[in-house]
Amino acid sequence: GLGHSLPALTLGATATLGGGSAAIDARAVAGTSRLTVTGRAPVSAAGALDLRAAGTLDLGLVDPVLAANGQPVAGTLTLNTTIGGTAAAPRLSGSGSIAQGEVRDDTLGACIQAIQARFGFANDTLRVTSASGQAGSGTVALAGTIGVLSPDLPLDLTLTARNARVLASDAMTAVIDADLTVRGTATDAAIAGRLHAQQVDIRVPDTLPVSVATIPVIDPDQPPPPPAQPGPAIGLD
Repeated sequence: GLGHSLPALTLGATATLGGGSAAIDARAVAGTSRLTVTGRAPVSAAGALDLRAAGTLDLGLVDPVLAANGQPVAGTLTLNTTIGGTAAAPRLSGSGSIAQGEVRDDTLGACIQAIQARFGFANDTLRVTSASGQAGSGTVALAGTIGVLSPDLPLDLTLTARNARVLASDAMTAVIDADLTVRGTATDAAIAGRLHAQQVDIRVPDTLPVSVATIPVIDPDQPPPPPAQPGPAIGLD
């Protein structure tokens, strides 16, 4: 089960009430991951937040869940953020980074390795300053903003690929160059730009499984085949 794959979690937290808020000191440790949350949190939704979250997280913590679907991840996430505003309308600030990241889709044969990323928070927005990784012998890069605390999750992203192998499976291999923008929201985004396929290899197997139906092909320029000869007459009594 997943419980045997995840490292043991050690959690400690204190909350001291006073003046309409609580002084928070929470610490979590799981394997090589460390996260602390300190500061003050209100006891009502209208009260002010004043929290700081900092630590280093091993992205492999979620690997047992994602790997079951053939989509493992790896890398180290570092956070140094503050949370202000109110519980009803929080505001973020601070920064973070990802080092030696990797994302993979074993079904598609897609893999991006050596991911390095730097990002920052401003109010309700996550700004990706730089994010790049290796796809085969090429590279992919991402920059832009995501409204992580906005209800419609607005996006304004730029994706660049150079000689990037985005697919590599027994059925297909694809190497592309791309200069794309993604703008809109998570549910209504417009993708624009240039996509050039440098190389696409599609491999058809020598034999197909019996479940694949045989489709007759008719060439209109050829005469129809002669009708089948009738079989021998057999009388039954």
